[in-house]
Amino acid sequence: QPESHRYLIKMVHRGNYLQLMEGDIDSSHVSFLHSRLDDQPLPGSRANPNTFKDKSPRWFPTESDYGLMLSAQRDAGPDQYQWRVNQYLMPYITLIAAPIGTPILHQVRVPIDDEHSLHFRCFIHPERPLSDQEKAVIEEGVIAPHLEPGTFEMIERMENEYLIDREEQRTTTYTGIKSIVAQDLAVVQEQGEGLIADRSLEYLVSSDRAIILLRKRLLTAAKNLQKGIEPSEPTNARSYGVRPGDFMLQRDLTPAHDAQDLLFAGAGR
Repeated sequence: QPESHRYLIKMVHRGNYLQLMEGDIDSSHVSFLHSRLDDQPLPGSRANPNTFKDKSPRWFPTESDYGLMLSAQRDAGPDQYQWRVNQYLMPYITLIAAPIGTPILHQVRVPIDDEHSLHFRCFIHPERPLSDQEKAVIEEGVIAPHLEPGTFEMIERMENEYLIDREEQRTTTYTGIKSIVAQDLAVVQEQGEGLIADRSLEYLVSSDRAIILLRKRLLTAAKNLQKGIEPSEPTNARSYGVRPGDFMLQRDLTPAHDAQDLLFAGAGR
């Protein structure tokens, strides 16, 4: 895409890339972690307000030739469901659900070593340049963090407790932390003792279905590579032409069958 169509932010995080990426995969957390106490979206948030009313989505993740289609269903009145659909592109890109027509947010996680990773937060509109208002919202420090000048380090970070404002947390927002990226880091960066969680202590439930499918997909690919079988996704680049979405459907419809024009634009389907 032309430069006018995109806004990219590069960050270096302490944290295992996969542990951080699992937060991108699981959009259930949006309903509380990124919420206000009055159940309204954060300033600049692109989430449908209904996301904060039904905090217990039902998951319908499915495998695909590009990775995973991760559909979360929420009640939206007697006749409709709200669907938030993230698209996971093997091996480390997640397209985050947002209303159709808004810039598409790509989360790109690149491992540096076991406890450090690169994070590219990319806002891209496939059809038009980003507006001045859209750029201004990104630069306000909520949907994208502010960085230390001349570095790729966030100002909000583990060492300063993400600049948490306890009064803000008590009266206004769920976390008291300003940026959505810092809110995510606060719950995934360190889980237990150290930067890599002890997964043997987990008790996975139905809301973890997307994460379970992600782990199976990556483990299968790793085991196949050990046998000399290379991943198939890079040889089918056209399959990556998908989009995420946040939309309403009648209750008897599903995204995979009834919203292909929204989710597979440019994918050659």
